[in-house]
Amino acid sequence: MSIELASSGIKELDKLMGGGVPRGTQILLEVETGTSPLLFVEKWLHEGLRQQDVCFFYTKGGEYVRDFSKHIITIGEPNNANRIMDVMHGIWVWYREQYQGKESKKALVRSATYSLSTIVMTFGFERTYKLAKEISQVSKTENAMTLDVIGIGMHNSMELKTFEFLYDAVVRLETQEINGELARYIRVFKSPILDYVTKKTPYSFEKNDLVF
Repeated sequence: MSIELASSGIKELDKLMGGGVPRGTQILLEVETGTSPLLFVEKWLHEGLRQQDVCFFYTKGGEYVRDFSKHIITIGEPNNANRIMDVMHGIWVWYREQYQGKESKKALVRSATYSLSTIVMTFGFERTYKLAKEISQVSKTENAMTLDVIGIGMHNSMELKTFEFLYDAVVRLETQEINGELARYIRVFKSPILDYVTKKTPYSFEKNDLVF
């Protein structure tokens, strides 16, 4: 059976993942201090727009990724982070109503959550994990591509490993000082189609290719 690959919008990640990201993949993006998770999310969603995916962006008031308001369904009200996970859970009800009985014309979905750490602080680890697990199961059923961002400095190793278990792919943005210069890398720890433990490459994100 052939696997449909879609670009993540990040050429370095596409290369590490074997040419692209399989449709239906859930990615956990772990970020270190000094990396560029917001621009990573921008490029992920921008590529979804380019491919005419239905795009959702889940965020907390004040954490904003450019001006996607006219193009992407943005979930999250200022000063009301408590609603985010409930809305994430319920958004699929809306999606099914829009496309029920229209399998031949069914839109593909791409979503991004920024930041999962904020949601954990709001709800607590256990509730966030339970809801994230439910959403992950629905995402697989709907063949959706999801990207959830989490700060690795805000969680212990056990919490990270528990979250990693939910996802098809685990990607990390990390930094390394070399001869006094800060180098940035994308590292893939887990992939849905490739059998390697870890693989990394340098990256450099530019904003000038994000055009609406």
